[in-house]
Amino acid sequence: MPRPTLGRLVISTGQVVDLDRDVFLGRAPRVPDDYSGPEPHTIRLVDPSVEVSSQHLQVSLDHWIVSVTDLRSTNGTEVVHEDGRRTTLSPDVPVTIDPGTKVILAGTIDLLYEA
Repeated sequence: MPRPTLGRLVISTGQVVDLDRDVFLGRAPRVPDDYSGPEPHTIRLVDPSVEVSSQHLQVSLDHWIVSVTDLRSTNGTEVVHEDGRRTTLSPDVPVTIDPGTKVILAGTIDLLYEA
């Protein structure tokens, strides 16, 4: 049975991505060689300031849980939870997010997780 869509990411660039499988985002995203699972989305982000890394963020789906992982980006990733708490992601450490959470890549591009 295919995974149901767990929501969507609304990106400040105008892109919208259904969360029906994992997502890799960056200026030139690629699927890592050691990745296993269904073919993920790869979302190219246009960033004229070149602050977003070429391989910046992974959004992972595990059953009903959505998490984000900074992929050792140069300028970091921040999560703004629905209650206003801010968390700067440590590289390679997944953080669970809930609907209403905003993720900010390199201080320039925002993602909003909507259910």
